[in-house]
Amino acid sequence: MRFYPEDAPVPATLQTERLNLTMLAPEHVERDYDALMSSQARLNLWSGGRWPSPDFTLAQNMDDMLRHSREHLAREAFTFTVMNHDETRCEGCVYINGWDGTCRDIRLSEPPADARDFDAIIEYWVRDSALENDLDHELVSGLLTWFDHEWAFDRTLFRLNLDLPRDVQTLEALDLVRLYAFETPTPPGTYYIYGAPV
Repeated sequence: MRFYPEDAPVPATLQTERLNLTMLAPEHVERDYDALMSSQARLNLWSGGRWPSPDFTLAQNMDDMLRHSREHLAREAFTFTVMNHDETRCEGCVYINGWDGTCRDIRLSEPPADARDFDAIIEYWVRDSALENDLDHELVSGLLTWFDHEWAFDRTLFRLNLDLPRDVQTLEALDLVRLYAFETPTPPGTYYIYGAPV
């Protein structure tokens, strides 16, 4: 399926009241690593037990950075780091894929029958300490406005893991509804896709 229109610009940044988003790049590796390792237990639930491993290293994180940067520049997928305003602290990350990438990640053989070209499938995480200040709600609210006004996707969807009920509550508080549910056998888990009501 087609991911993003070839002639459409890719927005470079988003700024909310307390957050700055910019393309994830190697210069962010140490701040990103600090954020993800501070929240390792919850991110293991978020990823279905795949990431990060207990012995995940800074060098492995750099490998991930380089891969995400290549995909972003090639317009195959887009990844944004979430920073505080002075960019001294990473608060989380946002991943934007199409159905092809989503199916691979959650081991589906193909998209659902009513999937569309130019659907954006969004995943996000914030570090544990950001939850205390509701930065996850601020992030998702800002993303919804950003996608409505600056991106060329036809539809914006959010993917989340059932094991993280706070993410469900955050999306539902912003009037998004569950559109799809996928069971994954290895590792076992349930993923939801949320979006605007049909």
